[in-house]
Amino acid sequence: MRPSVTLSKCGPHTSLSCRIEHLDPPILEDFAPTVLGTYRPRVLVVTTPNAEFNVHFAQLQLENRLRHPDHRFEWTRTEFERWYGAGGGDVHRLERY
Repeated sequence: MRPSVTLSKCGPHTSLSCRIEHLDPPILEDFAPTVLGTYRPRVLVVTTPNAEFNVHFAQLQLENRLRHPDHRFEWTRTEFERWYGAGGGDVHRLERY
C-alpha cells in the first residue's frame, strides 16, 4: 500500500473509515501500519462483517458463502482482534469491537 500524497497532507484531526473486507491480502497487510504510522488520524473507524452473525442468514449457511461477492474474508471478533493487534493495536487504543 503506497501512501496517498493527498491524505498525507491532512492534519491530525482527520477521521478515516474503511471497510477492510474488500482489501486484497497485500494491501490489507499494509493497511494498519500505513494508516496508523503515516496518516495518523485522530479517529479511525474500521468496519468488517462479523462472521459470527452469518448464522442469521440461511442462504449463507446453505451455500457456505460470504455476504457479498467482493468480500475477501469475513472474520470472527477474535480474528479481527488478532489482525488489529498485529497491525499496531499494541500502541494504539481500540475502544470497542
